[in-house]
Amino acid sequence: MRLNSERHLLILTCTVNPQVSANLVRTNPKRRLEDYVTSISKLQKYSKNLDIHFIVAENSNSIGNIELGLKNRGIDLKQFTFISCPVDNLSKNSGISAGEHEILKQIATSTSVDNYEVVWKLTGRLSVENLGKLIACSSGDVRANRFFAQAHTIDSRFFGMSSKVFKEFALNPPIYSENRKGISLIHSDRSFRAIEFYLAYFAIMLESEGLSVRGLSGIPEYSGTSASSGKQLDGFKTRLKVKTLNKFRWFLIKGLLGVAS
Repeated sequence: MRLNSERHLLILTCTVNPQVSANLVRTNPKRRLEDYVTSISKLQKYSKNLDIHFIVAENSNSIGNIELGLKNRGIDLKQFTFISCPVDNLSKNSGISAGEHEILKQIATSTSVDNYEVVWKLTGRLSVENLGKLIACSSGDVRANRFFAQAHTIDSRFFGMSSKVFKEFALNPPIYSENRKGISLIHSDRSFRAIEFYLAYFAIMLESEGLSVRGLSGIPEYSGTSASSGKQLDGFKTRLKVKTLNKFRWFLIKGLLGVAS
């Protein structure tokens, strides 16, 4: 694996005690805390040989619990910065995407993201087994995988941006609303149902300005439990399917003449 020489910042968005229960199955704070500690514990191993720093950002007054949990597991925290964001008061009315985007806005406002070439975001409850390869082999102003089933979206669980583009994205959130009054109204006036829809819109706007939006070098091999559905993301069949697709991804992309690459 050829490593790029860029400096990377990985932001882990966390909410131990969610302020909303709609569209959320995994709500128990103790279970969610364990999820965060487990997934973050794996990240150092998955990111070896990369120039990377981690920011763990939490918005329910529980950042100390995450840090303590990692210390109790003997995790070396030299690469980590822990930031307590204001308690989430957006998700209850606007959906969890609003709360998550607010975390990114807080980081862009309070952190010197310009010190890094690339800023990544990963949902803190999940880990990515092929994290090192995906980061090392990435390129583009936006680095993310697109989905085309049912609607054009971008995988918001894990994506990266150049630091300049990240600041533009993070500091200018749209209006998020989960109120579905009709297809014609969902995305009017910069109103989006979820962050994955806004990411797709944002990417298209960047491309129209001549910036590059490129897919990741593979499909993220997630491990953990989906908070919205409660399903395991790293079951045997899922892992086998993703690893197989990653093995032949280059040939598939070439055969599709670059579609979604």
